[in-house]
This record gives sequence, C-alpha cells and structure tokens, in this order.
Amino acid sequence: MNKFSIGPWKTAHSHSHEYIRYIRDAQGEHIAHVLDLDDALTECTANARLIAAAPDLLAACIEALSLFDDYPECYESAGTHERLTVAIARATGIETIYT
Repeated sequence: MNKFSIGPWKTAHSHSHEYIRYIRDAQGEHIAHVLDLDDALTECTANARLIAAAPDLLAACIEALSLFDDYPECYESAGTHERLTVAIARATGIETIYT
C-alpha cells in the first residue's frame, strides 16, 4: 500500500484568502488545498472535508472488505464487494479486475 501523509487529516481556512480551504495532516503539514473559483464556498468546504476524510474512509473500506470476506452472502447480490475493491484500488493505485 502507498505511504500516505499521517492521518487524521483536517481542513483549515486560509487566513489570508477566504476562498481557499487547506487540508493538513496530523502534524499540521499542508498536503492539499481546494479553491473556490465559482463562488461556491459551500461546495469548496464540502470537497475539502471529503478529501480530509479520505484516510478514514480508506481504512473503513479495507476493514469492511475483510469482514465481508467472512460472510460473502452479504455482498454478492448488492455489488458491495466490487465497489469496495474498486474504491480501495483507486485510493492505493493497485489494479483490479473490476475497473
């Protein structure tokens, strides 16, 4: 698996520019930013929150996939296994047969 910046990640507002949302790692290091280019500050903030949640979402997907492996009848009809596998692959850069 890739080496990601230390989580949890958090969002922060720029003190100098209201239209920028920063994403910082657990050590406070700037790892990404989201710009509000279309006067959509609510969307900008929501996108920054989603990005900041990425490490937790990836961990939850990996945990859920391992739990589902013990109970395959839970996901076969709903496509959950495939969606989890594809999401994990996209986040880690690992190829999957479902892409």
